[in-house]
Amino acid sequence: MEKGDESIAAVKANFATRIKPGWQTDRGRVYLKYGKPNTRIQRPSDPDYWPFEIWHYYVTDSNLHNRRFLFYDTNLSGDMELLHSDVPEEVKIINGKTWYVRDPQRSMLQMLPSRTRCSETDPRGR
Repeated sequence: MEKGDESIAAVKANFATRIKPGWQTDRGRVYLKYGKPNTRIQRPSDPDYWPFEIWHYYVTDSNLHNRRFLFYDTNLSGDMELLHSDVPEEVKIINGKTWYVRDPQRSMLQMLPSRTRCSETDPRGR
């Protein structure tokens, strides 16, 4: 199996939800674009935060160095959305507006909306 076929199979197996195929999810798109992360911190259950994952790439398939992605799931559906990345060209469309999710002044965990303050901090206004 070639590398591309392996990536497609991994995305299909790991990131598909009941509603979306794996390649349509944010995690699937990032995996296909940048490759498999070198480290993947998964927190499916935390009393203070929504489920989240942090992916760290030492070097991506597109030759970027030391990059991170933060995904979170406020719907508890398994479809984790990209909340933050330190890759400059990564953007997020929320309520029809384009947002650059890069914010170098905040750490990854500071970007997570708290479950208790979600309505104040969720960038989607939920």
